[in-house]
Amino acid sequence: MLFLLSGTRLSDATILSPAGIALQNIGATTDIDSPRVLELTTDQVKSVKQLVLQRRGERLILVSVPSVDVKEAKPVDPTARERPVVNADEVIVDGDGFDELTSVSFQSKSIPFELIEKGKAIRLKNLKALGVTGVPASPSLNFVFKSRRASMKLDVVSAKVEPIAR
Repeated sequence: MLFLLSGTRLSDATILSPAGIALQNIGATTDIDSPRVLELTTDQVKSVKQLVLQRRGERLILVSVPSVDVKEAKPVDPTARERPVVNADEVIVDGDGFDELTSVSFQSKSIPFELIEKGKAIRLKNLKALGVTGVPASPSLNFVFKSRRASMKLDVVSAKVEPIAR
């Protein structure tokens, strides 16, 4: 998260605490009174209340960090793009974070999958052989990611009727 720091003689100022944070110029300016930018991680924004700043040869200055309500985006749970018909062998599932997906299962049976659409969707395979789409029902599929778990009810239907425009 970026913060704008304004004041005088910031060109020779350094941030002493928290360590590892640098003041950066905005653009290609060399003006000693121009504002500077500093970047804090989400964890730092939550925990750091003040910065310790020092200009060369001067006393320490405490600068308060404004409180910011940091809301982390919750990943979108997996959802089937469409309802498969009985004995369908594949289905496309949309969601977030599929690049961190480690396994998909149905009744403790592993379902093979492939990433598609740059990690925004997956194609589940061999559903007929694994008994997922054998009858019209709503079987529960379990998704295991590196840092979370999710489940999805797959609505298997007996038939689909699609109108054809003439």
